[in-house]
Amino acid sequence: MNILRPYGEIMMADEIDSERPDPQRPVPAEAADPQAPNFGRLLLIGTTGMLHAASLFALERAEQGVLLSRQAADYASGSPTLDARLHREPCDWADEAAFQALLARVEPIDTALVWLRPKALVLRRAISRCLAPDGLLVEVMGSRSVELGGVADQRAMLMHSLPEVTYAQLILGFREDRKGNR
Repeated sequence: MNILRPYGEIMMADEIDSERPDPQRPVPAEAADPQAPNFGRLLLIGTTGMLHAASLFALERAEQGVLLSRQAADYASGSPTLDARLHREPCDWADEAAFQALLARVEPIDTALVWLRPKALVLRRAISRCLAPDGLLVEVMGSRSVELGGVADQRAMLMHSLPEVTYAQLILGFREDRKGNR
């Protein structure tokens, strides 16, 4: 699965569904696809709820993970192997000073998978500063963010001003099928 697509190229939900990891049977590191990306030291922010599958996908490909979330203490991946790789730090975005202090303690990060509120500019900048050289920041956003001149465009322009960071966006959408909308 090509996880990075050129700006504006859309990945269809069927592609994502076909690659979704089974939390009951994570891929052992020795059996992993040698072509799969290595995310190194992984930072997960805001990925404990509806992004659980995305966090599993990333954690399976990481050497070590750090989760910053209000629910971090109670988070379990469903796999003892993955849980052993994950360091949990309970933290709330609303406390920017505490959040930034935690980021400083966990750096450097090779890959960050984050879900942030739209106006979290200070935190977005702090996350980009904790990335290792050639680090990857993947920001997840809702479907409304792709409106012309919307949040996705604004963030892409902002991140373009940080050439030392590889930036990607994952836009969540919905689809209709016989089961309804999802």
